Amino acid sequence: MALKGDLKDMSLSSLISINCNEMNQARLTIRHQGREAALFFADGNIAHVVLDSQEGEEAIYELLTWEEGEFELEQGVAPPKRTVTTGWSRLLLEGMRRMDESAAGPEVDWDEVEMSETDQTAERIVRALKRVPGIDGALICSRQGEVLGQKMAGDPAKEAALTAFVGRRSEELGFLLCAGQWERLILSGQARKAMVVPCRESNYLGLVLGRRAPVEALIESVRTTLRRYE
Repeated sequence: MALKGDLKDMSLSSLISINCNEMNQARLTIRHQGREAALFFADGNIAHVVLDSQEGEEAIYELLTWEEGEFELEQGVAPPKRTVTTGWSRLLLEGMRRMDESAAGPEVDWDEVEMSETDQTAERIVRALKRVPGIDGALICSRQGEVLGQKMAGDPAKEAALTAFVGRRSEELGFLLCAGQWERLILSGQARKAMVVPCRESNYLGLVLGRRAPVEALIESVRTTLRRYE
């Protein structure tokens, strides 16, 4: 029996993440404003995509801009051919990058900013992370909620206090459950998604994620950035 739904309730990036992580062989059909597309999953990745007469990776990038549409997921359907070779997480990140670039206009030369010798490490980390598509804001705070570095809209002090609170409670919960060192906590609501991660020198990293951000794909980008500044 096919699973049916609406992209308003479950985004395409979420559908891709679920099917690839679960190693499903399936066909995902999407209908939007009289157009129809199909994505085929196999071996933990996207194997084939077709949108109208277009096939392959460029079709995925257009599909990721669809915020509305009906979808139907059929399990056990093999891809008729392979037109996609890039890993699913890289595809999602590239799709988010293109959407962010289109919305923001000319790209800022962040490399020059990141490598400024006057920047503190915390500031360099949050600026590097803010460059990642799908991350709308980033800050690093101490266990007591002191802002060490931030690239955040709104009130950074308030966000830091919340990040520190969540970080400390996550540590306590991990201890009580005998789960060992915690790695991340993801909070998802109707208005936004957020992630809290333990950071260098017993600090906490707080991230505000875009509503359509592919969380699983972003985790590796966060890890890579943090390792760069260890």
